[in-house]
Amino acid sequence: MVAATAVTVAAMGTAPNVIPAGDLQTVLGSIYGKAVYAADQVGAATYKADQANSRLDTLEGTAADASTTAYAAKGTADYAASQVGFLDYHLRQIAVLVDYTVPPAPTA
Repeated sequence: MVAATAVTVAAMGTAPNVIPAGDLQTVLGSIYGKAVYAADQVGAATYKADQANSRLDTLEGTAADASTTAYAAKGTADYAASQVGFLDYHLRQIAVLVDYTVPPAPTA
């Protein structure tokens, strides 16, 4: 086996990401360093994306709970309106029998 003892590599890349010319070992070390840095940045971005996704999941759960509560409140309001309508109908029927004029409901 023959080893290269003095291999010079030309500069590579474009500004601002230029790896300067140098011996093969130094250039390969620079490339490795940049690759490690890039991998670390990808890891950090992935971590932040996971955190954001977790927060969105929490918000989604909160929104679903709020929707369920609003739906239940609407059901309660519909039931109450139905009961008020029932009472109003019967009150008016009784008012006719006792010759009473029911005043109009307040508008405000």
